[in-house]
Amino acid sequence: MSDAFNGAVWFVPLADISDPRLLVERMRDALQLPRSSDVEPLEQIVNALSRQKSLVVLDNLEHLIGKLGNWEIVSPHPSVSQFPNFPISQFPESVVLTLLDRIPTLKLLVTSRQRLDVTGEREFFVPPLPTPSGEAIPESLVRCESVQLFIDRAQAVKPDFQVTPANAGALKELCVRLEGVPLAIELAAARALLTDSLALWRQLDDARGIAQSLHFLGNVTNEQDDPVAARAFYEESQVYWRKLGNALGIAYSLMMMAQAVAKLDGRAAAYPLLEESLSLFRQADNKRGAAWALCTWAMQRAGESRERTLCRSERTPCRSLKDDAELRAMVEESLMLFREVGEQRGMTLNIAMLGGIALAQADYATARAFFQENLSLYRELGYQNGVAETLVKLAEVAMAQEQAQRAARLLGAAKSLYDSIGVSPSADHDRLASTARAALGDHAFPIAYAEGHALSLEQAIRRTAINFHFQGD
Repeated sequence: MSDAFNGAVWFVPLADISDPRLLVERMRDALQLPRSSDVEPLEQIVNALSRQKSLVVLDNLEHLIGKLGNWEIVSPHPSVSQFPNFPISQFPESVVLTLLDRIPTLKLLVTSRQRLDVTGEREFFVPPLPTPSGEAIPESLVRCESVQLFIDRAQAVKPDFQVTPANAGALKELCVRLEGVPLAIELAAARALLTDSLALWRQLDDARGIAQSLHFLGNVTNEQDDPVAARAFYEESQVYWRKLGNALGIAYSLMMMAQAVAKLDGRAAAYPLLEESLSLFRQADNKRGAAWALCTWAMQRAGESRERTLCRSERTPCRSLKDDAELRAMVEESLMLFREVGEQRGMTLNIAMLGGIALAQADYATARAFFQENLSLYRELGYQNGVAETLVKLAEVAMAQEQAQRAARLLGAAKSLYDSIGVSPSADHDRLASTARAALGDHAFPIAYAEGHALSLEQAIRRTAINFHFQGD
């Protein structure tokens, strides 16, 4: 591979960072570029890579990618040492799009369990690695690929790490239990190394280092879907942030911990944490933090409403949102703050919720306007999956207006986009497709669906913007 790019191959390890802002700095360091007060790091990278055909490997990007439509993205893993100015808008997808747009000769190889959903992306499946068998003897273990991966990731941060008789048994059990899945092994290595870092900070009695390590361990265990451990790490981190008097450290830790608490004790149990987090952000006049706390709270409240409705009825889940004035106020304030700070990611979440509320209230023109705004934002962000999901929401508006043919075409357009990025259609797509088929019949539905599927993305978006018009309607 190095020969194909005349040696211009750069490896950028990312497993040990939790702050999206550090991506550009890590890339600059990998390219061995000098730090400059006159030139922005991204500009330095563009200038350096534009000189020749290059390949950049971004290894372990998934934990830095913004995740729309679920809880993880709402707490965006900020750097706890620099809370006041954390630039949420610097998402990896934007960095990737900028580099590819400005450097035609650049190739990016990204290892991740989550797609970036950007134009031109191609996905290659990485199968599980072989796991060790037989006795846990160091000399044998180091020949196993899954163990080799753990060693490689561990030594990237702790160069003196070795497989010894003391840790061989645990290492073998770990790789077998994780079934050789590369990302799971890498997360386990990160967790182990952060634990070592925490032990060092404890020995030095460094409260800030302890708080940071505990916070990042909370992030990693959240990624591993271990809410019990995550809550414990965040709770202890808050003890140290409070001793330090770091209000923003407390605020971010509370917001992150709410995810684990919601999983363990229910969504309502997370509300007091989010309330305190929001209060701290407001006291510090931190608009971005307040916007995320409000958005997080609103998403949990909306999720609780949907769950209650599903327990009562088989009707559309969002119907219970229509009379929740407090939820709407949260969403509107969060959106206002996100607009002030220019945070498009957060804007899309709130706009989607407002569209859902308008749809529940049968205000179809307003719902359609919100969803069309999101189409534009997702296109600007390069988030193709978000575009597909919004086409599905527009189909839901059409079905609510008993326009099954339009809904079928929109669903077909969404399916075409899902296919292009290698993602399975959402459950909402499948539910609406069944409803539209029942309304149109087995003959008319496939025809309308195929018409939508044949549209280019530009055609589909343009037709949604022209008063929801499709020829023949």
